[in-house]
Amino acid sequence: MSQQSEAPSPSYPLQSFFVQPKVSIAIGSFCLLAILINRLIDITAYASQGRADLLATLASAGLVLIGVALEDITAKEADRVELDAANLIRQAEATAADEQQEGLLRWASESLLRGTPYRSVVVFIADDSDLSRASIVLRHGYMGQDLSSVDLTSSPILRSAFSSAKAGISDAVCLQDLKFLPGRVELTYLPSNVPSVVMQPFTTSDGRPGVVVCGTNRPRSVTARHLAWTGNVAKALGLGLGRGRERKGR
Repeated sequence: MSQQSEAPSPSYPLQSFFVQPKVSIAIGSFCLLAILINRLIDITAYASQGRADLLATLASAGLVLIGVALEDITAKEADRVELDAANLIRQAEATAADEQQEGLLRWASESLLRGTPYRSVVVFIADDSDLSRASIVLRHGYMGQDLSSVDLTSSPILRSAFSSAKAGISDAVCLQDLKFLPGRVELTYLPSNVPSVVMQPFTTSDGRPGVVVCGTNRPRSVTARHLAWTGNVAKALGLGLGRGRERKGR
C-alpha cells in the first residue's frame, strides 16, 4: 500500500492581509474620503444615488470600526527581558526547613514558576521580635547575589512588606514596572534587570512574619489571577513553615 502524504494546510495571503487592523482602517478611511469627494464634485444627486452613498458610508465606517477593534485586541505585550543571571535549582537552608518543609518549599516554588509569569522566587522569614534582618529559606529561578539573609534596614520596600505580615495584612505589593523605581537597587537578591516584582506577605503558624518575593521577565505581566494564586501559596507556606519550629520548642 502506498502511503498517502498529508496535504499541507492551505494558506490565504489575501485573507491574512485584509484582517490586519491597519489595512481595514486605511481602506475604510479611503472609501469615506472618496464618497466625500464624489459628493462635492457631483452636486446634483438623485435619491437612489443618495441611498447608495449612505450604504457606502456605513460600510466604510464599519471597516474603520473593525480595524480599531482589531487594533485593540492585538495590542502588543511588553517586550521580554533577558535576565542577566544563572538559573538556580531549589535551595532550602537546612536550619530553616526539615524534610517535610523542604517538600513544601519545593511544591511552592514549582507552583509559582510554572503557573505564573514569575521567573524568580525567594522566600524570606524574619524573627517576630526583630525586623532588622530576614533569612532566606528558599531561592529558585533567576537570582542575583548569593545571599543567605538580607538587612531589612537598607531595604525599605521589603521591610514594609514584613511590617504588613507582622500586622496580619496579606495584601501583595505589586511593582509592575521597575524601570523608573529608584528602590530597585535594594533587590540585590534578584537579577539587576528584573522588570517587575511581587512581594506577598504571610505569617507562619508560630507567629513569624515572612515574605514571598517573585520576579518576572516582562513588565506589567502580573494579573489579579496570578496575585490570587501567589496569596494561596503563601498561606500554605505560612501553615507549613511554622510546624517545625513548634515541634522544636516542645
